[in-house]
Amino acid sequence: MQRQITRYVVLVTVAAVGTVAALFMRDPAFNVDFAQAALTFGLISVLANVLTHKTSGDASGSLSFIPVLASAAIAPHWLTAVAVAGSALGAQLVARRGPLKSVFNIAQECFAISLAIFAYRLLGGVPLHRIGESGSLSLFALFLVFFVTNSVCVSGALGIVKARNPWSIWRENTLSVLPYDFLSLPVILFFVWIYTQYGVVGAFVLAVPLLGLRQIYKVNWQLERTNRELLELMVAAIEARDP
Repeated sequence: MQRQITRYVVLVTVAAVGTVAALFMRDPAFNVDFAQAALTFGLISVLANVLTHKTSGDASGSLSFIPVLASAAIAPHWLTAVAVAGSALGAQLVARRGPLKSVFNIAQECFAISLAIFAYRLLGGVPLHRIGESGSLSLFALFLVFFVTNSVCVSGALGIVKARNPWSIWRENTLSVLPYDFLSLPVILFFVWIYTQYGVVGAFVLAVPLLGLRQIYKVNWQLERTNRELLELMVAAIEARDP
């Protein structure tokens, strides 16, 4: 199993490096405005990523994707992908995770945002200076590609570690939180609006209620899981009484 998971991590890392290189070749210029946005949201992402919470017995998640996607919409560029990798590295160091797991977490997030940026630009997405410049289709693609790529990569790794079907793991860990993730779309756009209107200070001020939103996100998921488990126990009790 160790050899399998190592190969899998290497594969995801190569994919991440390849997509970032492709973004660089598409537009190699260093853009100061993009760098500022990427660095700002990268730091906010570190804060959100450090406060990771459990979403199941097998996987964990955080709201770090909100500043990550906001950054990608404002700066759909290789600088954002590099900043995402840097923020993921910071979160791994703070959490003191092992080298293999750290490399995987960094690579899969970098790979996901790079593919998402490609999808965003392919469907006509432009660097946002105000809400409405890019169509809803490109913004939806940005979110969907990032979300699917990220969750599929994680499910694949868990499938190897747990010797289970990755698709089953994806359904268990993803479908239950999908409604809450989609509800975060207006928050991402609000982040974009705040940054374009009020700059770096505005983005960091908004980060405070974002971390509060994380608590609501966590509580909602926990309540849903508790209700689901309670319903399963009730059904089992009824079946036991009435065979």
